[in-house]
This record gives sequence, structure tokens and C-alpha cells, in this order.
Amino acid sequence: MRGKAKVGAGGAVDAPDTYGEASVHVHEWERDPGRWCRCLLCRVGDEEAMAVLRGCGARGPDWEGAAEHLARYALATLHQQFLRHTLIAEANVHRRRAGLHVLWLSADDGETLRGDAAQRVELFDTTVAHALIRFRRHDVLGGRWQSGGRAVPGYLVTRCYFVLGEQLTAWRRARARAVRSLAAEVQKAREQSRFPEADLVDALRGEPTSRLAPLLGTMPATLRAAVEHRLTHAEATWAEAARALQVSPKVIETQLYRWKRRHRRERGGEG
Repeated sequence: MRGKAKVGAGGAVDAPDTYGEASVHVHEWERDPGRWCRCLLCRVGDEEAMAVLRGCGARGPDWEGAAEHLARYALATLHQQFLRHTLIAEANVHRRRAGLHVLWLSADDGETLRGDAAQRVELFDTTVAHALIRFRRHDVLGGRWQSGGRAVPGYLVTRCYFVLGEQLTAWRRARARAVRSLAAEVQKAREQSRFPEADLVDALRGEPTSRLAPLLGTMPATLRAAVEHRLTHAEATWAEAARALQVSPKVIETQLYRWKRRHRRERGGEG
């Protein structure tokens, strides 16, 4: 695929300029009584409509009206079939006939899509947008659609079934990336929470070298290196110092705790 379809503001599915598609607004449309008259499929039969679309190169008002009508039909079909738990079974009937691998939804996939309407809308919007691009290129301009077969709206839905597999894969990968990113943030917060004594380094920043050097000399080598790393890199955390030294944060945490306890004891219990 040379371009990437995307969902724009207000639910608009914007097809790339590479293929000449205009924006197809699948969720919003002007409240114009004559709006649907733009759609050839509402005025003439499929065969005549496709002849007109091929004649105009699938551009201009005729294509825009037909594409909007088809997008609405396909979106409504996908959403209804999903909510009725028939989408995957119906898609697999057509995918098997075409020699494509069957689709599957895990229990977690299904629960996420049913519980999060925004993710479901994005998945189906993108699926329909890509299906329309291929429908225009292969079936309208490429001449694959022929009279005597499926009606044009149903034909596009079949295209959606074919595209849905790759879109589900992309959606799962995006979900996995989001989960990993969240897990990394949680882990970073957890690592930082292990070091409540983080104010130690801030307190040492203002110390003169004559006082700082002897104090660092009382620390274990790993802890001393971590403190020096944080003093050198103003924004560095204990966890980042541990990564720089290639040691476990737990090592620094333990050494810091023991050093502070010993240091307080040697100073007679002072903080």
C-alpha cells in the first residue's frame, strides 16, 4: 500500500491524495435534504453507477457521494455484526473462500472492543477506509466488480472482511505497545519510590569539595559511584544511576540504607 488512510476530525476517514480519494465523512454529514441525491447508488442501478464511476476515474462529486454512502453502509454492518457476535464468523466464511487465514478474537480482545467504543470505532473506521481505497483501485478502476455478482455495498463489506485481519493485527500491536509503555512507567515509579532518601544527593550538591570528598570516602564503592553519577547529572534519578552502573537498583537501595544507618550512628543519632 502506497498511502495510509486515517480517521480525521469529526470521524472523517481521509484517504491519501495518492489515490485521489476525497475525505469520506462516515459519522457526520451536512443536514442537506438533497445530500443523498449525490449518491449514484441511490439513483441508478449498480451496473450503471459503476460505469459512471469508471468513466469519471472515480473522482469528483459522483465518487464522493458513492464513497460516503458505501462507508456508512459498511460501518453500520461491521458494528451491528460485532455487537451481535457474528462478525468474525461471517468474515471467516468469505476469507476461507478467498483462501485467507481465518480471524480470531481472544476473550480479552472482545472484552476490550465491547467495553471501549472509541477503540472499536477507530478499528472499524480504519478498516473501512483501507477497504474503500482497495475497492476504488481494484474493483472500480481495475474492473474486478462485474454485474451479476454481489451488490456494490455488500461487495465493499466483503473487502472489509479481507482488510480486517491486518487491521486487527495492527490494533493488537498498538495495544501491546501501550501496555508496555504503561508498565515501564509503573516500573520507573516503583524503582524511584524505593529511594525515599533521594534528598541526600540534593543536600550534597551545595557542599564544598573539602567536606564532600571525605563523606564520599565513607561510602561503599557502588553507592559512591551512584552518588557521583547523580551529582554529575543533575536530573538523574537513583534508578538511572543504577542503569548507568549496570547494577540492580536494589543494590544501591541496600547500600544507601546501611550507609545512612551507620552514618547516623557514628554521628550520635543526628539526621
